[in-house]
Amino acid sequence: MSCLADLLESGNEATIRFFASSLANEVLPSGTTEEHLKYVASIHAHWALVSTSNTAGYERLEPTLADVFEKYVLVEYEENTLPRRVRLQRLEIGASQIILHAGFLRDQSSHRGRHNHEYFEQIGASFYNTLSLETSGPKSELYMFMSKRFNRWTSVGCRMARTIKWESDTYRYGLKNIAQG
Repeated sequence: MSCLADLLESGNEATIRFFASSLANEVLPSGTTEEHLKYVASIHAHWALVSTSNTAGYERLEPTLADVFEKYVLVEYEENTLPRRVRLQRLEIGASQIILHAGFLRDQSSHRGRHNHEYFEQIGASFYNTLSLETSGPKSELYMFMSKRFNRWTSVGCRMARTIKWESDTYRYGLKNIAQG
């Protein structure tokens, strides 16, 4: 069964397994544990299942890095009176959307030269750094790992997206050739 066919399974767990398997096939940042891999896979799986339109009760996926910047960077300065829990949650959501946009969706935004992905990687890393300083225990360690290797995770996400596209194209064109043959 192809990697793409695995994605056609429905449900959160199947989607996480798809991304974990796809990520595991890439060269991962040094020091990556199974916990790190599952965390990044769950980020990709979550945003793969969430709409960019208004979703009642859920944070929506911002359509572009510019929208992520506006919502999680600019607004963050205006909302410094939010309760700590809400601020930390917003930082993690913002960082996770940057991982997705600057990594997995990079080719969709960079073909127009629209975004400086390295700049957004620095923002995402700073979000995780702040999270690591404001939390404790294993979660703090996870956030610090993500902060230090943020640009590696976006590179891995970008390569993973290209691999999935290549597999999809190969599968599609392979079937086309068989049908014509």
